[in-house]
Amino acid sequence: MKIEFKKLFDRVEFYLVITGALIISLLSVIDFCIDENWFASSYIASAWQTSLVFGGTFGDFFSIVFIPLMAILPYSDQYSREREYGCLESLISRRSRSRYFFQKLFTIIVTSALSVFLIYVLNQLFACIAFPDEQVKGILDGSIYKKYIEIEVQHTSMPLLWMNDLRLMNLIHILFASIYAGGIAAFGYMLSLYLHVNKALTNIIPIVVIFVFTFLGLTLLGADYSPALCIIVRPTYTTSTFWIPVLIVIATYMLSFIGITLKTYLFKDLL
Repeated sequence: MKIEFKKLFDRVEFYLVITGALIISLLSVIDFCIDENWFASSYIASAWQTSLVFGGTFGDFFSIVFIPLMAILPYSDQYSREREYGCLESLISRRSRSRYFFQKLFTIIVTSALSVFLIYVLNQLFACIAFPDEQVKGILDGSIYKKYIEIEVQHTSMPLLWMNDLRLMNLIHILFASIYAGGIAAFGYMLSLYLHVNKALTNIIPIVVIFVFTFLGLTLLGADYSPALCIIVRPTYTTSTFWIPVLIVIATYMLSFIGITLKTYLFKDLL
């Protein structure tokens, strides 16, 4: 197990996506700081309304586009690389096929989920430094809360938390984002076991599948069927329940587990 983690931490792609995520995290806070729309209204947003998970230009980009990149690029081509370089037979001969595949799966899920979780938490700390803990009303009529809250709660899956505890709501969405990232990583790894192609296609195909699923889910069925959109706390996209995206993520894990199990015991290309 330690060897699998070491392999991940030795990869350039891992540090590239982490660096990119940190940059997006910082830019998100800076964007909220310089966005005059927040300060021209009748209130100053709280730290919980200016975090990456809450939404905004960078928040939406991170959840929809960058999380799949973080979850897939550093991990998905490990099997194909070891197979291409001729070291797969040696690795499998030292341990069982099941240990080889599932130890790698566990490592990939944990690393990708923790990476996303830490980025969101670090961004929330940045937001807490830059913005007040509570929303501050300005000198105008102060009616913006009453004017829009009734509309907003109609477009969020957890209206009680939206109105009463954004801290807990942000945390729930961060945890969901982390689990979602782990599911994507597992899915990308599972596909790579069957894609004996070059490194570029091994990475690109799972990312394209995730993007297409997000787009089709939103277009054909609504935001509830696009887990990437359900990460976003702010009701930019209308969501009515949290159970549907959770079930989709669970199905992703199950599909990945089944695919890896079949590769381990049935579709043996080596040993």
